[in-house]
Amino acid sequence: MNAQEVYDVDAVGVAVREGARPLRPPLLPRVLPYLFVAPAVALVLVVTIYPFIYSVYLSFFATPSRSMNLTFTGLGNYRVVFTDPVFYRVIRNTLVWTVVSTAIDVVLGLVAAVAVNNLKVLRGAVRAALLLPYVVGYVVASYAWLWLLHGEYGLINGALVTWHLVREPVSFLGNLSLVLPSLILANVWKTFPFAMLMLLAGLQNVPEQLLMAAKMDRASPWRTFWEVTLPAIWPVLTVTTMLLTIHNFNSFTIPWIMTGGGPLHRSEIITNYIYNQAFTQLNFGLAAATSCVTFALLMMFAVAYVRALSRGEGAR
Repeated sequence: MNAQEVYDVDAVGVAVREGARPLRPPLLPRVLPYLFVAPAVALVLVVTIYPFIYSVYLSFFATPSRSMNLTFTGLGNYRVVFTDPVFYRVIRNTLVWTVVSTAIDVVLGLVAAVAVNNLKVLRGAVRAALLLPYVVGYVVASYAWLWLLHGEYGLINGALVTWHLVREPVSFLGNLSLVLPSLILANVWKTFPFAMLMLLAGLQNVPEQLLMAAKMDRASPWRTFWEVTLPAIWPVLTVTTMLLTIHNFNSFTIPWIMTGGGPLHRSEIITNYIYNQAFTQLNFGLAAATSCVTFALLMMFAVAYVRALSRGEGAR
């Protein structure tokens, strides 16, 4: 080694002459992590990215049901979607279904979570009973509520007539004004336990020191909840709200089984509308165009929600 040369020590402890390019590690250790994740990335590309790209591609073509040939129509499918009055009825139904279901889910779940968290006895039994709708399958829940709301033999109509609250049975699923609220009732029964479960986990992680400090300051239960508990569970509350919103927007089973979107499209939501176009009318191009529009609406909501959430976090 020449005494005039200056040597450094690289990251792996090898002496390197100053100014010289460091030795690169062998190729295999550098590419091995990418080889490990490659199967998962390939699976994601196949099951999510490719269908999305193909749907966008298909939305620019007419897909006649009696032929395998595709005919390019440009924005023709999108023009049909935006000039269809049923589409706007469906969007309105979907927004009402999503907003009302999510709001009731969160409020009911929060009330149930606080009640279960404050129980001194039978907490496990009450929690299990409230979680029962969550473990019931969507098809089972749909048929159960279909019979509960039956216009002639339903249990709810029987109770209303027996208690003289109505003179004759009410056609919950055949009435244009009552059909969507009836479906929302069934959906809330099925989904509010998820909100309760998430918020109960958040309540059990509220720092005990904060609750003790509020108690020593003789704060009322309502003030303790509003100024201590609610800020502590706010991140869980926002995530739960976002997850429920996306879940309710993408609901399909309950409206499809209970009414099929009727009567007169009054209970048809966007997923049922797309399914009808694709598999009832066999118009896959129009269904793909509607799916793209729906995706754009969901992305707008997601971006607006994330920005609002970021501003809220910054304010705190």
